[in-house]
Amino acid sequence: MLPEKLDPGSTGTSRESAVAFRAFLAVADRLGLPVRDRLALLGIAKSTYTVWLKRREDPELREVDGDKLDRMAYVLGIYELAGRVFPDGVAWITRANRAPVFAGLRPLDRMLGGRIEDLLETLQYLKTAAQGWA
Repeated sequence: MLPEKLDPGSTGTSRESAVAFRAFLAVADRLGLPVRDRLALLGIAKSTYTVWLKRREDPELREVDGDKLDRMAYVLGIYELAGRVFPDGVAWITRANRAPVFAGLRPLDRMLGGRIEDLLETLQYLKTAAQGWA
């Protein structure tokens, strides 16, 4: 699911940015996320989102800065890993979770916290779960 060469910490080329954004949109659609949640996950303004939407089919979408590309990579990674670790990855993301890192909230609620660290901690939890430690 992760676009080739899309690693957290990188600044994407125009092509990588376009691929990553289209993949992000596909995941957001599968999760049924409203626009406000998509904005929170990406850490962008609605005006930026609107421009990106208009250009999403353009293979040369303007380069996305490292923070935004990291956010996309983390969301895609969370979605992909949740699907590998749990029978229904979407349900895991969208249902309340008693693990201390989620404090009874949905992993999605944690992801929507607005900080990139919220995405990273959710991904780290899944990596630990994949190893059988969660």
